[in-house]
Amino acid sequence: MRRWIAATSTILGVAALAISCTAFVAGELSGYQGPGPTTGGCFLLPSNTCGSCIGQNCENPSESPPVSLAAVCGFSSSGLPYDVRQCATDPSISSGNDYCSYVMLDGGAYAATIDTQGSAENNVRKCITDNCFGQCRVCSTTVYPCSSDTLDLPEAGACGACLYNAMNYGGPCQSVTIPVCTYIDNEIGKCAISTVSTACNPKDCTSLQSPPSNFDPQAQAALSCLWTACKSSCP
Repeated sequence: MRRWIAATSTILGVAALAISCTAFVAGELSGYQGPGPTTGGCFLLPSNTCGSCIGQNCENPSESPPVSLAAVCGFSSSGLPYDVRQCATDPSISSGNDYCSYVMLDGGAYAATIDTQGSAENNVRKCITDNCFGQCRVCSTTVYPCSSDTLDLPEAGACGACLYNAMNYGGPCQSVTIPVCTYIDNEIGKCAISTVSTACNPKDCTSLQSPPSNFDPQAQAALSCLWTACKSSCP
């Protein structure tokens, strides 16, 4: 009798595990599994700073000019929801996955109506560019105080936090830093070591103090701006 009960328990356990695995796999394959609740209909925007900004600003179909995420969702062939979702999920430029560059418009104008896929997509992209540029383009870098240690820039003491805030979210250097983020992130990271207490590598803020002459003028302007903004936090 005990053998039968044990065998039955084993079979039930295996069956439950199989059901659990099947449900897990089905869940993983069913679509976007982003962090926390989502919004924006088929855009499935995460509820972070970028996703919230898009969801709050870009669903006004009766306004002039009109903009609507739902209207874009009505065109099944549109790839914009995927691009916007990737942008909102990972807006970091320095990660090498600058998804938001595919979403933002460089110039352009709103369409008068959103009756076609092209006009509906255009107005959503224009809305994101106009209203959420600061929330959806984040410049950061990895700080290496020691060879085996890494820190995200905001975690690298007062200097790292100052630099991060100065070049993001409407900071005084955002407009000049964002376009050249990937070209100067190493220089920023080396300077941020200055206030990390366990630093093994020497701090080096010389590129911010005196931008190299072989750098692009916009990169030089960004470095100079960051030094002006944060020199008191990056001694």
